[in-house]
Amino acid sequence: MPDSSVLLLKTTKKPRHQVVSRKLIYPELLNKPFEIKPNQERYYKASFLLENTTSLSSILPLSQAVCTSWSIKAIDPETNESTSLLDISNWDPHWNRKYYYKNAIVLKKGTIIEASASYKNTDDNDNIIMKPTRHLLHGYGNRKEVFEVYFDIAELEN
Repeated sequence: MPDSSVLLLKTTKKPRHQVVSRKLIYPELLNKPFEIKPNQERYYKASFLLENTTSLSSILPLSQAVCTSWSIKAIDPETNESTSLLDISNWDPHWNRKYYYKNAIVLKKGTIIEASASYKNTDDNDNIIMKPTRHLLHGYGNRKEVFEVYFDIAELEN
């Protein structure tokens, strides 16, 4: 039987891009180490510099039950003004994982992406099912907690 498949290509004069995935993770933490003791509240922050003009299409913060909030912003390299990329004041580990932008956000070369999250390792945190609370380090599993942010981006040619 002959192959009847068809491939249609649309050409454009728009800048070419390459899709990659980036993440903020433990080594980039500004206030190390990642450790949350029982009955302790902690705040962690991480950032990285965009080396190219970038188109951001989605964002995926990862943390577990001890996390209570996320804030992710972009800081413009020329004006130093910040733009909120994601703000979750009442983190629910069972809610959406990945957030898609209706229209991709273009960020200039030199933009700083900054992410911060708050953690509450106390018995009155209703998201924690293992009580009494335990000493937590970064990682996956029921005795660990996570601070990671993944981005779906296209690095645009400068």
